[in-house]
Amino acid sequence: MSKTRARQFGSRGGWVVACSAVLAACGARTDLTLSGTGGGTSSATVGSTTSSVSVSASSSTGGIPPCDAPGDGKLVLGGFEGALDLTVDGHTAYVLMPQDVFAVDLCGGPKRLVSHTEPTNAGSLSVIGSLLYWGGNAAGSQLYEATSDGGGTLPTPLGDSHIIGMTADADGQYVAKEDGSMVGRSPAFGIIPLAAKKGPITASAPLYVDQGWVYFAFSTGSDLNGTMGVVRTDGNLGFGIDPMTLPVPTDFAVDHGEIFMVRQSSSELTFLDVKGSPQVTTLAIVPAPVGIVVDATYLYIADEKGIERAHRDGSLVELLWPEKSARFVAQSTDAVVWLAADGNLSWRKKPK
Repeated sequence: MSKTRARQFGSRGGWVVACSAVLAACGARTDLTLSGTGGGTSSATVGSTTSSVSVSASSSTGGIPPCDAPGDGKLVLGGFEGALDLTVDGHTAYVLMPQDVFAVDLCGGPKRLVSHTEPTNAGSLSVIGSLLYWGGNAAGSQLYEATSDGGGTLPTPLGDSHIIGMTADADGQYVAKEDGSMVGRSPAFGIIPLAAKKGPITASAPLYVDQGWVYFAFSTGSDLNGTMGVVRTDGNLGFGIDPMTLPVPTDFAVDHGEIFMVRQSSSELTFLDVKGSPQVTTLAIVPAPVGIVVDATYLYIADEKGIERAHRDGSLVELLWPEKSARFVAQSTDAVVWLAADGNLSWRKKPK
């Protein structure tokens, strides 16, 4: 993995501020809020908090599927037009549809219905061990939990404001709502507020869990003038990462505090450097990117040409697998899985 960048909590440089569970005074502005869905990493220690972070919506720690990938990355299964999210655990892909969650064995076979619920437009799905989590918007907001074998679905009401997205790790689930609030749920803490209501959110990007911290990007005004913030998963500490020029990314991924972002409208792959004074650096130009995952060496990007790969410094961008309008990308340890706009699900083993 990449080197860890330590975060000191204080007022140095005016960009890191220690806070309570409510983040109303964090960052250079006071409108910290959040939205979306994200990914996870392995366990690590941040400050005095140790968190074992597992799989989430855009990243997985499962092993390589026990079968050969299609030689040219062709279709595994179709019929997922209108999908809201994709995640992977080992040899199984999970697809969130507006009313259904499906499991797909990457080695072949028909899709399997895991759960059928009320309609949702909250594009977020996480798999943690044998459990799946996602958000629903039918009656206010619901956090759904189901066993990955389809053995049962349990909804938890979370109030009137609709869920925009959620992410999860081994310690709990973290939900963003359209009114700008964020809540966490875990066996240790129950349901707790993680961020103050600062909405309504007008532009947002997925949440992401990394080393016991939840990252979120949002705007309550223009999507060209966004903010990224971080809150500890127990809600006890947070800070703002607030370069005034930060456009709201379409998607982002975090690895040991290193933040990689893609933005569809500007066709940019960028890096948010938070050492010293925060700044955004353009690493590469890729066509209309909408999804990104990161491993120890590479970035994998879903864009209008297919799945592209680049080194973490943005060098050597290459189109690995052509696919018209790739929409979602996820990964296990040695495999990359993607969904295209036409509803086709494909996967390949990561090239050496």
